[in-house]
Amino acid sequence: MMPDEELEKAQKKIRILQRKLERSERSRCNLEEIWERNANLFQALTRETETANEQLREARQTAEKANRAKSDFLANMSHEIRTPMNAILGYAQILVDDEEMTAKQRKGVETIRTSGEHLLALINDVLDLSKIEAGREELHPSDFDLQKLVQALSIMFRMRCEQKGLGWRIEDDLSATPVHGDEKKLRQVLINLLGNAAKFTEEGEVVLKVSTCGEHRYRFEVADTGPGIPTDRQATIFEPFHQEKKGWEKGGTGLGLAIARRYVALMDGQLEIESAAGTGTSFSFSLTMHPATGTEGTGTEENWNRITRLVPEKEVRALLV
Repeated sequence: MMPDEELEKAQKKIRILQRKLERSERSRCNLEEIWERNANLFQALTRETETANEQLREARQTAEKANRAKSDFLANMSHEIRTPMNAILGYAQILVDDEEMTAKQRKGVETIRTSGEHLLALINDVLDLSKIEAGREELHPSDFDLQKLVQALSIMFRMRCEQKGLGWRIEDDLSATPVHGDEKKLRQVLINLLGNAAKFTEEGEVVLKVSTCGEHRYRFEVADTGPGIPTDRQATIFEPFHQEKKGWEKGGTGLGLAIARRYVALMDGQLEIESAAGTGTSFSFSLTMHPATGTEGTGTEENWNRITRLVPEKEVRALLV
């Protein structure tokens, strides 16, 4: 090969390498520019995210503050309204016993009394729910006998079920069971569940089941043979003020289940439901309650007085202050 041809080929290779080098340099510059742009974009995105998070925190704090103010207002107003309502109900009860009243007057006073009782129940439920939402509801554990609590509920709801022609059963494996827990909240939860069961069940029975399910752990279940609750509506029944059509027909506040679920959660339990349309309903939860720490609230009597009513032709006039 001639020297000129070799020189030309070498020069051609050099030009090719130069072009590649130029393209590589341009690519490097483009890549650096991309990196710089990405860095700027990341910084801008970080600033925007921090700003959005700060705005979100401020909005959340404002909403929480407004919610606490609402709950405090409801709690305070409910308390203030409840005091005069008790006076109204007290005087309505006194007037009902007035023998000089006509039948029409007595009917009017009875309407005042029943309407007042309904309003007072609503106020009490709103007060309970508001205290929970405001974070002012606390546990007040004490010693009590779980078996006696179940027996007291049995007396209360056996009579209510008998009045509707319903069966009533208790299934438990308890003997004298002194435990340490919040008796008041446990009682209210069971009363809410049993009250709903008795209210919505038209035929069949209501059952309260209490069993031990481990060391210091107890399971509670309220079952009925009522109309049942469709699966797609079971989550909404725990929402405050929510009522199905049957609830509006039967009356009530729509707060019982919401309060029951929150009280159970406050006691470190979970209220669960098992139901379907036409198959009845079962509510259940489990709680840990350690043995009683002393004799406080447990009682030592072996015989428990099961008073249900006065003997025939006997009456008592009493003033409760």
